[in-house]
Amino acid sequence: HSSRWCCCGEPAKASMSEAWNPYITRLKESGLYDAAIIDKTAGTSWTTAATHLKPAEGKKIADVLNAGPPAGYSCGGLYYMDRKFMVLRHDTNFVSGKHKDATNGFSLFIVAYTTEKGIVVGVTKDQNPAEGKTNDIVFKMASYLKESGY
Repeated sequence: HSSRWCCCGEPAKASMSEAWNPYITRLKESGLYDAAIIDKTAGTSWTTAATHLKPAEGKKIADVLNAGPPAGYSCGGLYYMDRKFMVLRHDTNFVSGKHKDATNGFSLFIVAYTTEKGIVVGVTKDQNPAEGKTNDIVFKMASYLKESGY
């Protein structure tokens, strides 16, 4: 297990929601604009940490990943922070998308990876979001959680 991602010990030792908050903090400190860890089936948040993900948006992400490809391409897009993301890539445990904000000139990039029981979601905000960086951060956290049985 990578100690880089272990930030609060075993999540089940505190209240479940509060125990996951340090993981969100770690994701944001790694360079994400926003992050969430959600239930793999219901799409509900595992944390009480501040996140811009709304329950219906989490459910849509979970539904797309559970349906598998090509659902991501035919789902009408992903939503996060009240913004629609065009799906760029989708496979059995991964989906990514991009939102271009014409008003502000910035782009948002979203990545979501499944774990055994959850989904790690990350968003970057930039003039030219680093797709590779976003993917790397979210993938590493998802891998750590998988290795830990979550």
